[in-house]
Order: sequence, then structure tokens, then C-alpha cells
Amino acid sequence: MTPSPIEQTLLNQFRQLPQALQQLVIQFINLLLAERSQVTPLLSRSEPSPSVFDLAGSLIGSAEGPSDLSTNPDYLEGMGRE
Repeated sequence: MTPSPIEQTLLNQFRQLPQALQQLVIQFINLLLAERSQVTPLLSRSEPSPSVFDLAGSLIGSAEGPSDLSTNPDYLEGMGRE
């Protein structure tokens, strides 16, 4: 079987590494393979992932300042307004 272009690139780059780094790459691949069984269910789950709003919702309103930065004329000066 002929390797795909990405496989050939990986193989060429792998061969350029010293043996100690080749061993590290092999360990990393083994880690990825072991973790794949835990990651795959996350990627194929049917419920949607939480949005940034959902994750940071508790931070909304926790800072002080104008609600709209356009009310700050100093800020607008830096935006090219003449």
C-alpha cells in the first residue's frame, strides 16, 4: 500500500528526528490513541456545546464602566474618527 501524501510527509519528518525524539513522538501517538476513546464521544454527542455566553454568563455585569464604549469619546478618537 502506498502511503498518502500526509503519511509520507510525517514519515520523512520522523526520520529526520534523533532516536530520542522519535521515541517521544511514539509516546505521544500512543497517548492520543488512548485518549481517542474518551474524546470521540465528546465530538459525536447530540446535544449542542455550551456557548461563550453560557460559559461566561456569570461574568456579565460584574465589571463597571459604560455599557457602550461609543460613549467614551477618547476611545473613538483612536478609531480613525476625525
